[in-house]
Amino acid sequence: MGAQYSSLNDLKSNEYLSRFISEESISINDPFWNQFLSFRIQSPFTTTHSKLLDEACLTYLQQFALNNPKTNNYGTLIEIFNRLANVIRDEYNNHIIIYQTYNALLILRLITKFFIEIDSEQNLYSYFLSEDISSERISLMTIFVDTLFRTTIMLP
Repeated sequence: MGAQYSSLNDLKSNEYLSRFISEESISINDPFWNQFLSFRIQSPFTTTHSKLLDEACLTYLQQFALNNPKTNNYGTLIEIFNRLANVIRDEYNNHIIIYQTYNALLILRLITKFFIEIDSEQNLYSYFLSEDISSERISLMTIFVDTLFRTTIMLP
């Protein structure tokens, strides 16, 4: 994860992953996100590979779950995904944006799956809070699901 081809063996030494799961809240405008989402990893197309990915990420997901209530990096990553997915509509030939969007979605999939497995349905909603939690704002969960739906329809 972060500006190069990655393998599951590289997770321990990945500075971007370490920062993402740490106690540091990362702003939506931090250049970190461009670096963090600029990696290439073999897509988990099989159940076996998906399980290997889940197992390799387990320790990091546990640490992330402990720190996310303070950092809300999950909510920020959802906002980053929403932003990238909206950019794809105008720049569908930009391979960097496509990779970053895919990588954001892959990471969100891993985290969301983990949260669903370890937490109650009542507590899941709190993970979808954005930094701007005014009553007039549409929930981040609603925006995320809408963006996810539109992105899967729009992309080949």
